[in-house]
Amino acid sequence: MTGDTLSPDNQPLAELDEGQLLAAYFEQIEFDPLSQFRCISEAQRKFIAYASRAEVLMRSGNAGGKTWCGAALAVALLRGVRMLDGIALPQLPVPCIGWCLTQTFQSQVDAAQAAVLHWLGTWPHKADMLRGDIIQTLWVSTARCTHETDKRCRYCSKLVFHSADAGGSIGGRIDFGWADEPPKYAAWDEFRQRGGAERRLVRFLTATPKEKSWWWWLADK
Repeated sequence: MTGDTLSPDNQPLAELDEGQLLAAYFEQIEFDPLSQFRCISEAQRKFIAYASRAEVLMRSGNAGGKTWCGAALAVALLRGVRMLDGIALPQLPVPCIGWCLTQTFQSQVDAAQAAVLHWLGTWPHKADMLRGDIIQTLWVSTARCTHETDKRCRYCSKLVFHSADAGGSIGGRIDFGWADEPPKYAAWDEFRQRGGAERRLVRFLTATPKEKSWWWWLADK
């Protein structure tokens, strides 16, 4: 067929109009919004880069995008992504297990949880609810998973949300932890104890600037 665009097996290729191409583009963004993440400041770039080396704290106002940056890093680790905006990430097991610590259930839903779900988009995941719209455990597909969303398997990574409202502690193996706003000393100190010479433990915090009494102890160790 002279003039037609042919596929490798000499079959005519279907032509897509601009509307179809645009729909496909936005569908891909919804499936993988993390691919669109870009640091909006040098502070964010350092925050992500230094997460591979030490416990890091990013203090900024709401306009600084601290929670969104922390959530993007958490989702990247859960998915097993190796680079975020061209920055090498900590090399954790795939799948991995993480904590997300918040001060209240409301701040979890409105801030950290909302940001995590944004960066997941329609990437396959399953949420186990505590009650209402409060997520207790979020299962995130990795490259080895073959199922659709709202399902999980042994190759899924796991993010456990833990609010200071709930009290108690979270047991089991942990690979990384993210606190959105400074957690209680006992909770973060417990988390720090999960690391050791034989296993890497990635630790990062995002916080609004407040009085020194809110965060001074973070530098204690």
